[in-house]
Amino acid sequence: MNIIIQSLKVFKDFDLKTAKRLRLQYNQYREEYFELERQHYDRLKDKVEKTISSSKTHLEIITLLRVISSHAINTSRIIIFSKETTKKNQTHGPGKSTN
Repeated sequence: MNIIIQSLKVFKDFDLKTAKRLRLQYNQYREEYFELERQHYDRLKDKVEKTISSSKTHLEIITLLRVISSHAINTSRIIIFSKETTKKNQTHGPGKSTN
């Protein structure tokens, strides 16, 4: 849930530092969700009764967490792009090449 809190801070404060940190953490979050799925399928393979009866719900929660994470990272990407574009326009003027 930390990613949601960080994303809200990025969005609220237009915080470039937190946005960049979130973007860098994306692969870590993605791997964590894949690990949750792997553990779930391992439990299914082992025929853990509680896992079998709640499988659909469990997978939906993992999927929703992955979607929330993706949206949080996209918010960060938008903030970074916006800040970089603004900085570029201030330095070189709109539409001018930096090459």
